[in-house]
Amino acid sequence: MSDRRGIRSVIAQLRGRFSFLLFSLLFLLVIHPFFLGHPAGNLLLNLLLSIILVSGLYTIAEKKYTLKIALILVGLTLVSRWFSYVYHQNEDR
Repeated sequence: MSDRRGIRSVIAQLRGRFSFLLFSLLFLLVIHPFFLGHPAGNLLLNLLLSIILVSGLYTIAEKKYTLKIALILVGLTLVSRWFSYVYHQNEDR
């Protein structure tokens, strides 16, 4: 009986992790079209993609080795996206 409770708690924990990632992806799909062509649209896209990457990290954060690799990849991605955003904002001025 205790094995079933353990499995159920693991499944419930994973559902929470994956549901946060799912809702952040759905939020991007719903919100993004409304901000196309808007001056703050690019900033909103960068924020939403950053949230999705961090929620993806939260989803796979169970094993240390996988988490370390994911942290490196997400870190590089976030730095490059935000550097690109800031660089293009300074270029427009």
